[in-house]
Amino acid sequence: MIISGIDKSNNLEVLNNNTDVKDLEIKNFSLEDDWSLIAKAKNLENLTVKDSYIDYKKFYNSICSLKKLKKLTYNHYCYFNKTKKDKFPETLNLSSLKIFRLEFPDPEEPDFEINTYWQKSYKNKYNSITEVKDCHKVFNNLEQIEFVNYQTYKKKIINEDEKKDIKKVNSEVYWNMDFKTLSNFKSLKEIKIDNGETFDIVSAGLLNLQKKNLYNINFKF
Repeated sequence: MIISGIDKSNNLEVLNNNTDVKDLEIKNFSLEDDWSLIAKAKNLENLTVKDSYIDYKKFYNSICSLKKLKKLTYNHYCYFNKTKKDKFPETLNLSSLKIFRLEFPDPEEPDFEINTYWQKSYKNKYNSITEVKDCHKVFNNLEQIEFVNYQTYKKKIINEDEKKDIKKVNSEVYWNMDFKTLSNFKSLKEIKIDNGETFDIVSAGLLNLQKKNLYNINFKF
């Protein structure tokens, strides 16, 4: 099922009558939409969110009630309104989640963030599950992290970043996603870059980072 915020007659309330949906894609939604309605899809196994500004607290509280959710995907144009005041219950947990996936634009696609990259938008997207406090406890059975078109992110962030952030960028797989943080996920087996081929690791500039990995987390290649 695909729900688009562009069609105002097709909002998240349709989930009230589609509680058995297993695969759901949500796109073009904003903070004005009620993200808590995702909790209605109790049988959801795969959730993809694209091109949206997402209510951080409502969204994570909702998906953590979906005890069959196995795979969670965001595309590059997802933003979360996370603030320092946001807190979740200590019992927040989504033990069913096995795969987290981030999809970046194809290198041949137009760059819709040519201006916001200059404004360092990647710092306040908060579009990674590692942005959730105690993420390793919340997603305690996570097995795999996937990046699609990763080279788009890596090349852009290196080219546009200020020198003071280069060391940080080169020590992380993704913004605020380093090996020390990832090592807390006890079930995490691998990080898949694009198709998981050796060429993908090299072209993404991750070979040296993989060699420095001291936490027994494998890149898939």
